[in-house]
Amino acid sequence: MNRTRLRRACLAAVAAAGVALVLAPQIASAAPVEPGGDEAAFASWLRSICRPEISATTLAVRTVPLVGPNCDFRDRTIVAGPLSALVPLEESASVEASAQYVAGTPLTAAHPHSLRVSVLEGRLTVSVNDEAADPESADEGPEATGEHEEGPAPKPEVEPSPAARALAVPSECNQTAYKLRKDAKNYYYDWYYNDYGRPAYFNRNLALLDIQSAARNIDIGYNDCGLRQSLKTKILYKGSTATPTGISYGKCTRRDNKDVVGWGPLASHLLAVNCSWKSWSLGRPDPIGDSDTVISDAHNQFFYTKPSSCSGRYELQGVMTHEFGHGFALKHVSESAYPYMTMSPEATPCSYRDSTLGRGDYNALKKLYGA
Repeated sequence: MNRTRLRRACLAAVAAAGVALVLAPQIASAAPVEPGGDEAAFASWLRSICRPEISATTLAVRTVPLVGPNCDFRDRTIVAGPLSALVPLEESASVEASAQYVAGTPLTAAHPHSLRVSVLEGRLTVSVNDEAADPESADEGPEATGEHEEGPAPKPEVEPSPAARALAVPSECNQTAYKLRKDAKNYYYDWYYNDYGRPAYFNRNLALLDIQSAARNIDIGYNDCGLRQSLKTKILYKGSTATPTGISYGKCTRRDNKDVVGWGPLASHLLAVNCSWKSWSLGRPDPIGDSDTVISDAHNQFFYTKPSSCSGRYELQGVMTHEFGHGFALKHVSESAYPYMTMSPEATPCSYRDSTLGRGDYNALKKLYGA
């Protein structure tokens, strides 16, 4: 090889090495270096946060090694307001906690509506309210004017709330926006009911009837917008069970591959919490392997038939229609922009509205499962 060729070969090797050095931090298993910092400082930071319970806001701006010399995050609890979740033990898995609040709850950092903890290729990623970029970011649908579905012209809204009137937002039949959990589906939703902890004021048979009706609302795409009620979702009630949910005081614990609806104590402003677990991979939709829901056991929180004098109470069927939506990979839409939607994070008090899907709710299910 002459000198010119040798020199070119050396330059090419150096350039290749440079590219490898640039790409290395993206695939290296060592702890990433913070911008403007150094490895020693980052290692010290990891040691400082490595406690049994870790604030989600601490981790929501970065990904960190799941297991390293400075911290093993497996089986630690990530906390975001009244929501929390155990870090999955699996290498490619995630858990998402979704909160449904009473009306008027300020959806701030103290009251997040969702918390997702994902593990992929040895990295831990935490997302609160879908604000941080992560490998399972939401798939969003069009805004209210961006999509047209089958069905007659929407009927006028007959029960607008004062907040909705102030916002001058259209009714649920005019709103087409939605959010989906990316790379997730629930092809077969076989669920069980655990009656333990049900508050005495709510009759057992009526509670189960409302929950079953909520499942059917999602199964067929029940709506008042004139859209065809024949979605290809598959949901089946399998009976009662003594198996508890994988949720304790708003904390997603461990999956058991059994979808259970039950009752339990929650923070005073929470109506229900859903935890959905899945093992997943990029590039294809993986099934949600487990989706549990806990309903608040607070006294006089829900009704089956709206009382003549109603204040601050919620229809159980509407709340559970929302929760079964999470089981089918539907996520929350903006409360301020879409308060009429079933999948908005705050329920509608003293109303049956949340039992019927909005156009966006329906569109999301149709996109995932067909009609």
